[in-house]
Amino acid sequence: MNDLVFRQSEYLFRALIENAQDVIGLISADGVILYASPAVRQFGWDPDQAVGQSIWSLLHPDDVERVRASTLELLREPDARVRVEFRTRDAGGHWRYKDALLHNLLHHPAVQAIVVNQHDITELKQSQADLNELNLQMWREIQGREQAEQEIRQSEQRFRSVVEDQTEFIVRWKPDGTRTFVNSAYCRFFGRAREELIGQSFFPLIMDEESRRQVRELTSVLTPANPIAAYEHRVCRPDGSIGWTQWHDRAIFDDEGRLLEYQSVGRDITAWKETEERLRQQHEELAHVARVSLMGEMVAAMGHEIGQPLHVISTFISAASKILESDSPGKIEQVHQWLAKVQEQVTRAGDILRRLREFTRADPSHRQRIDLNQTVRQSRELTAADLRRRRVRLELQLAPSLPAVHADPIQIEQVLVNLVRNAAEAMQACAEPDRVVTISSDGDENLVQVAIRDRGTGMTDEQLAQVGKAFFTTKPEGTGIGLAISRRIIEEHGGRLWPQRNADRGVTFTFVLPAQPSSDSSSRGVERSEHVR
Repeated sequence: MNDLVFRQSEYLFRALIENAQDVIGLISADGVILYASPAVRQFGWDPDQAVGQSIWSLLHPDDVERVRASTLELLREPDARVRVEFRTRDAGGHWRYKDALLHNLLHHPAVQAIVVNQHDITELKQSQADLNELNLQMWREIQGREQAEQEIRQSEQRFRSVVEDQTEFIVRWKPDGTRTFVNSAYCRFFGRAREELIGQSFFPLIMDEESRRQVRELTSVLTPANPIAAYEHRVCRPDGSIGWTQWHDRAIFDDEGRLLEYQSVGRDITAWKETEERLRQQHEELAHVARVSLMGEMVAAMGHEIGQPLHVISTFISAASKILESDSPGKIEQVHQWLAKVQEQVTRAGDILRRLREFTRADPSHRQRIDLNQTVRQSRELTAADLRRRRVRLELQLAPSLPAVHADPIQIEQVLVNLVRNAAEAMQACAEPDRVVTISSDGDENLVQVAIRDRGTGMTDEQLAQVGKAFFTTKPEGTGIGLAISRRIIEEHGGRLWPQRNADRGVTFTFVLPAQPSSDSSSRGVERSEHVR
């Protein structure tokens, strides 16, 4: 089942990339092209031709330093994203403008590259250039002689021809949001006639007040020296559906620096956003399947765990029945004591079932402020039976007063359970006294760290380099999905997960998450060591 879900997910990713209109590529840290999607053919390049070339040799000389600066900024932070515009040569030697989103996944074991999503904006740039040129011509013509009236009419016709043929949206609007011009693409998207849109504010079309506030703030601070803003937001469409649009705004000023109006160029990115959401949902479904599969492997041990309180309950009830039939003095008090023991075992069994039910639920991700120490203790309850069966001891060395983290507790439990079980399995060949898994926690106002240490046989350098990649496993019957999902969960929470060999023996898996410190800055120490057997 896991393999099928993963293959379907992989097929979807491949289909999206190979059929995307935008060029998607992978480059190394020094700018060598490692992969180019089939969309590169529209610029005369064969994908195989592009691989191995340096992006610096393809960039316009005037853009090289600016792109280098953006790349250096990107490399400072794993998972960072940078948007940059530049010009590149096509196969015919012509320069084309690109709007690119660079995503630093050099640290990601399954990618190890910078992901580049290029959208060709040559026509858009040409349109903007044409519009600026036409505006300039119109201004000169107005100041000219009467015979320039014919030239003005011709320029106006050229202006409308350029704008109306665009697939992007082109809008002009006043500082209060009132539209003074819209092109045909904009009218088609919102399903309204030009007359209905001009003279009306576009702000009511934006879905939420926060996005409206963002647009007002971004555009209100534009200056002649810095006249451009970019953003995206949700909009209401006439059929009641929600669409996503992406915009590049330019503020237009007069010769004295007074704001006249704004010119916006946008495009529909609804399909892109919907695909992004579907991929997120598929990842959550895959993580749920992995949790259910994990509990399937542990169900025998859990059955024994629940059987223990049931056996104790049966014993106390049988003893109570017998003493009630006897003439023993103080039998009522004794029965009350035994019934209290029965209640304790009922509560214990109920807690076990509750933890199982919570761990395997398929609800959407729900993030909240959580205490990682408490989450570690709860994951200990889930693994206790399995560790007893394997004769593995679990020790906790948790630092008190850790800052909270913003996370989904069930997903973090999934990571902990998977890492603890992997550590236990790595020690099955060890002598029983050496089978110890240690979980420690630490942190500061920026990061909270959890480490799971085993005393197993360890890993080779090659195995350590492959850990976390989908379908890689060192276990004969493993699928290689658990660690890949664990790493993805931690990274989606803004953290990082990695393995390293211990100095003596075994391996330690460590993950960190961003902290959300409270005002309480009490002194730190190491909590008393706990263990389960």
